[in-house]
Amino acid sequence: MLKRIAKNFKRTGGFTLAELVVTTAVMGTLAAVAVPRFSDVNEIAKERKTMANIDNVMSAAQNYYSDMTVRVGRGRFPGQNRFDDPVAETSVFYSDDDTFNHLFGDNVVDSPYEEAQYRFMVSPGSGSGQKAVSPTITVWDDEDKEEPKTLIKSYTP
Repeated sequence: MLKRIAKNFKRTGGFTLAELVVTTAVMGTLAAVAVPRFSDVNEIAKERKTMANIDNVMSAAQNYYSDMTVRVGRGRFPGQNRFDDPVAETSVFYSDDDTFNHLFGDNVVDSPYEEAQYRFMVSPGSGSGQKAVSPTITVWDDEDKEEPKTLIKSYTP
């Protein structure tokens, strides 16, 4: 009986070192190919989320402009006291910013990028009558510090 047990221990199979090395190499290759593809998916999702947020901001700004046109007779964007007032290029808005707070209420408009912020500027309107030029609002996400205006939209009524 002892000989039979010893015989079974010798027959116990396992993977050879070569099989383990080949398997590890194949798994490493698969991981090296898959990781960049999944990281691109994440970046694409962030860009889409950012553009959707910018669309929401632009829609709210358009509504504000239309409302001010009806109420005051001349449209303006958030941050403008008059239609020919500029709003600085470095203006940043958050969910608790007074400039945009009344437009979004409790809806938080946060960038999906870490430490990035949505920024906006308003180019002033000018003139009157037939020669009137409406102001332009531009909104972007400053996620890329080298090229800060890659995710951007502008609107001129």
